[in-house]
Amino acid sequence: MLRALRDLVTTKADDFDPIRVGMIVGGLGLLTFTGYDVVGNHAHFNAVEFGTGLAAIFAGGGFGIGAKVKDEGGA
Repeated sequence: MLRALRDLVTTKADDFDPIRVGMIVGGLGLLTFTGYDVVGNHAHFNAVEFGTGLAAIFAGGGFGIGAKVKDEGGA
């Protein structure tokens, strides 16, 4: 389990990748704040805003990973 989590945030050279870490932290933050808004503030869940925010996080992260593919050793 720990190996799988480490593989999510490292490159092939076992260096931590700040883009991948940022994507995970951003995604978890979005889920946390959305959950707090729905449960804590009794707000209505807006799937369009949630989906747009999540898509922006993953698109930015994917662009960043794609831009530094040279660090991956030809992956």
